[in-house]
Amino acid sequence: EGDDSLLVRVVPAKSQKQPGKIKINFEDLEKNREEELKKRTEEEKKKRYDENRRSFRESKHRSMIEQ
Repeated sequence: EGDDSLLVRVVPAKSQKQPGKIKINFEDLEKNREEELKKRTEEEKKKRYDENRRSFRESKHRSMIEQ
C-alpha cells in the first residue's frame, strides 16, 4: 500500500527585528495625531449638536403642551 510516513516541509524562520529599536516617521506620527484630534473634535461637535437638538425638541414639546 501507500507510504504512511509524515511529510514535513522545513520553512526558514523570518528574520526578526532587533527589540528596542523603533523606527519613527515623524510625519506619520504628526499626521496620526492630527487625525485623532480632528476625529475627537468631530465627535464632540456631534455630541453637542445632538444635545442641543434634543433640548430644542423638549422645549418645543413643552411649549406645545402649554398652549
